[in-house]
Parts: sequence; C-alpha cells; structure tokens
Amino acid sequence: MTSGPFTVGPPGPDDAVVWRELYRAFADFYQEAVTDAQLDLTWSWITDPGHDVKALLVREASRTAVGLAPA
Repeated sequence: MTSGPFTVGPPGPDDAVVWRELYRAFADFYQEAVTDAQLDLTWSWITDPGHDVKALLVREASRTAVGLAPA
C-alpha cells in the first residue's frame, strides 16, 4: 500500500536496483520479456544527461520509489 504525498523526480545513481524492479514489473504487466542487457542499456540511457531518453520515479513521503514514468 502506498500513501501520499508523492514526489516525482529523476532517478539517481543509487536508484538502479529499485528502478530495475519497477521496470521489470511494468514489463511483466504488459507480458513483455526484458533481458538484463536491455535493462542495463536503458538504465545507461536514462542516467546519461546527454541522451534523449529520460525517466522519472514517483516516491512516497518516505522517499521509497513506488512508480516510474518516461520524462
């Protein structure tokens, strides 16, 4: 169960593990296979300030990431 208020912002270097968990859950929901290599590549894109692919994490007041979104 999640509770507000929520904040939305870019993921940081320490968010790699939770981002992977959230992304895998997203892919599983849509019944899409995703490999570790695909996750690594996507993470490298969203953490590269010069890349066009950006992402956001939704966090509870406790700072726990509970959702993700493209930016």
